[in-house]
Amino acid sequence: MRTPIRGLGFGAAILALALFGCSPPAQRHDEASSTPPTNEEREAALSAQQLAALGGPADAATQANYSGDFQASGGLDSDSDEGAWELSLLSDYAQFTRPGLGDDGGIPGERQYHQHGMRVVAGPLTITIMQQPCQAGSTTQPYVAHVLFEGVAYDGCARRGAQQGERPTWASVLPDLIPAI
Repeated sequence: MRTPIRGLGFGAAILALALFGCSPPAQRHDEASSTPPTNEEREAALSAQQLAALGGPADAATQANYSGDFQASGGLDSDSDEGAWELSLLSDYAQFTRPGLGDDGGIPGERQYHQHGMRVVAGPLTITIMQQPCQAGSTTQPYVAHVLFEGVAYDGCARRGAQQGERPTWASVLPDLIPAI
């Protein structure tokens, strides 16, 4: 004959095993390191890489290469003359445009001049410009541009000076073409 106490002990053991089996396994340390980085972590890593490429402090002659306004663009296809993004870096504002995704920008902080380029933070944008030939479709631009925005690095080519007026892109003429499509 069974005693009620022995039955309770067996039932408690079954309940404990059931609860243990249903609980999620403890996360191991090596699994935690395989999680994808956050946008902030990605931006910090990319910023560190950009700073390392820029080198030490610049002399006056190098600083002169990075004064004034810049116009930059880049695309998904290196053979295309038309960019998937554009940047205007002025002394008082930086505007980053991605067709179909809108404009972002901000007031530029102080430019950081280095041996191999210049870096400036403008609102949510971190902009790095380096003087080296850059192939943009069928033309060669004198500068390489990197824009870091929301954890994504955009690479392209740049030149000194800012374009006056609106430059037509495929996105700007799309509303006119919709009826024909």
